[in-house]
Amino acid sequence: MDAQHVAEVDGVVPSSGDASMAPEAGEVPPVAAALSGVVVPAHRPPAPSVPGEAGDEAQREADLSLSAGAAERIERALAVSSRTAYAKHWRGFARWCWLTGRTPMPATAQTLATYLDHLSRTPTGRGTPIAPGTLSNVLGALQAVHKAAGQVADVRLARSVLKDYRRERAAAGHRTRKSLPITTDVLRTLVEATLDAVAAPDTAPPDARRITPLRALHTQVTLVLGLALAARSSEIADLDIADVAFPAPGRMIVTIGSSKTDQEGRGSDQSIQHGAHVETCPVRLTQAWVDTLAAHGITDGPLIRGLDRHGRLAGTPGYAGRLPADGVPRITNNALNALVRTAVARANATAVARGRTAPLADPGQWSWHGVRAGLATSGGEANLPPTTIAERGRWKSLIMVMQYWRDGAAWRRQIEAEIGL
Repeated sequence: MDAQHVAEVDGVVPSSGDASMAPEAGEVPPVAAALSGVVVPAHRPPAPSVPGEAGDEAQREADLSLSAGAAERIERALAVSSRTAYAKHWRGFARWCWLTGRTPMPATAQTLATYLDHLSRTPTGRGTPIAPGTLSNVLGALQAVHKAAGQVADVRLARSVLKDYRRERAAAGHRTRKSLPITTDVLRTLVEATLDAVAAPDTAPPDARRITPLRALHTQVTLVLGLALAARSSEIADLDIADVAFPAPGRMIVTIGSSKTDQEGRGSDQSIQHGAHVETCPVRLTQAWVDTLAAHGITDGPLIRGLDRHGRLAGTPGYAGRLPADGVPRITNNALNALVRTAVARANATAVARGRTAPLADPGQWSWHGVRAGLATSGGEANLPPTTIAERGRWKSLIMVMQYWRDGAAWRRQIEAEIGL
């Protein structure tokens, strides 16, 4: 295929080369990179010329090479989700560079800034402007790929482009979408509607239709344990049955093997105590769930797993749901988001069917992240120290904790009543 017939980007086509040079998604990197599927050209600086010395170039080649084992460890140092995201963003950038005649590695500051400007002016697949947060993720991915290849990316100009684009989107009325926090009060509403659905009448609306006790317990323990741990979706999915221990009545120790802020997998033991209410007690519910899994012949492997529409658990015969690529029956991020939104829709439909106003916002405004944010927000309402919340939620920085904490504390302060409004 001739280069002139390649789809143009911003009206620019490569000045040289042919379509066979376009980066392929599955191409093996010439230089071992820390990311699966990332193409990093083998650019090496020339060996210093020292008169009278032979074999300097060969020595330089040897010094810059990585063993297969080292390359494998470097790749595994990043979480799978990070490698996947970085590879996706890099492939888009590498192809744009090929089409525009630019060098992707090492990329100049001007190339990075121009690429971000190009993305900011290109509608997404849904026909909407790209979100500033997505541009920030793209830039971070390109930095990470450069770092993995031993290069430094100058992102100062690109950050200026991003800063101006944020202002532009804000002036157009764009606001950053935030998942609503699932506070303790919201959790109780969700759990109550879930338990009521076990005995729902045949005339119940579709979103409040009858569910099995197994599905109710599955929803209940996932939400309650997730809130108690302030668990990221990856953390709740990675929990195994062996990660949960009950050292004494009313006490539970949950071991978080690895997380976003613990890439080396040192682990974190979270001490959980029984709750004041049976229906939202993480200890009682988790023990009941472990016993339920055992009754289905499951005594090891993932603690929180998928549940198909027929009520069959992932890992049991006949399971009709989709499994991850590795075949391990862990619950997926999409399934966790769907579980939250289904619970919200059920709570609203149950209330409306009983002649009450829907207590919660539209289900589309909720996601699993709201479960994690809910602990920090509820902690602010209860006036818990931010450091205590950060320790439970494994936040390294208090900056994000304080955002959620202030939201909760604002409801506790009652400023309007105190000033006599």
